Amino acid sequence: AEYLKKCTLINHGLSPKETRVIALSFAIANGTRIPTAWHKNGQASEDWLSGFLKRNQSLSIRKPEATSQARAAGFNKPVVDNFYDKYESLVVKHKFKAYQVFNCDETNNPTVMQPPNVIAAKGTKQVQQTVSAERGTNVTMLAFVNA
Repeated sequence: AEYLKKCTLINHGLSPKETRVIALSFAIANGTRIPTAWHKNGQASEDWLSGFLKRNQSLSIRKPEATSQARAAGFNKPVVDNFYDKYESLVVKHKFKAYQVFNCDETNNPTVMQPPNVIAAKGTKQVQQTVSAERGTNVTMLAFVNA
């Protein structure tokens, strides 16, 4: 369960099928008795996964948001801190009033393949999955709001 949570945190969450394959490898490595169907199918059963999720109620199957490698690498604490430092210095320097500050939100409808569902910690607001690249056509909408 902890391994699955760590994988999700680094944008490489495991799908239910990948989790079942790893469960078989883990059982073999630990010398645990396993059903012959697991060997035959090359993965743990769906019943095992269902039981695993019931035993680990901090996990659930979630639909991740596709995130390119470049975007994931560019969104980190030093980069975000640098942005807010510059933003604060501009607000102080120019003495912007609330009605002069706008927020923009971008949403899009990509035509790239969506990543598969992954097993992630319950209560996580966003689950992201790194994809190879942002290819295809995007239909983008920008919404602007101010105080």
